[in-house]
Amino acid sequence: DRRWAYYLNDDLYGRLYRAGLAAADMPVTFNPIPAVVDFYGATVLGGDMRPQAVAEEADDDALGAAVALLWQWSNFDLLRRDVVVTAAVLQDVFLKVAERTADDALPTAVYMQDIPPQSVRWWEVDERGYLTAIRIDTERLESVFSGVSRRHTLVEVWRKVWPDGQPGGARWYEIGPGQMLSEERLDSAARVVTFDELGYDFIPVVWGR
Repeated sequence: DRRWAYYLNDDLYGRLYRAGLAAADMPVTFNPIPAVVDFYGATVLGGDMRPQAVAEEADDDALGAAVALLWQWSNFDLLRRDVVVTAAVLQDVFLKVAERTADDALPTAVYMQDIPPQSVRWWEVDERGYLTAIRIDTERLESVFSGVSRRHTLVEVWRKVWPDGQPGGARWYEIGPGQMLSEERLDSAARVVTFDELGYDFIPVVWGR
């Protein structure tokens, strides 16, 4: 919250004072952070970008066509500025490939999401920096599984290997305010999906710093 306050530069010291992060409410004389962040936003990930799979593979390649469609649906030209600003302000960024599904649970769209770093409770990576586990907490007012309206936290956990020996994949939990989560209890998950069921063997989230 303090980093965003410095970047937004709106009543900065008033916000810091009310949050107990500054000793006095004072006028701002010069705050260089908005200009620094805007510099990165204007210069990083610029130009005409093409996915590597599309650039290197033949036009009729199935993987290249799928990546090109993901690129098109995600509207990355707008998303990339948000990613750069988040990186400049908070240091870490998380990009997730997400699915939108129909009533029959078949995907109707696949697109990229900019996951707010403050929603990521923890993550683990291998020696290459690839994610081997991650937990994402999202505050919600409506259940994505039942449609019931209630205040809760949707907890999404991905693991290449689960501590209980179960096949790797993803588990989703819905916990109420003040509740704790035991990720080792498979029976408490609202949904469990293995990599075999998903059709791929990697966590569809990229971490960048």
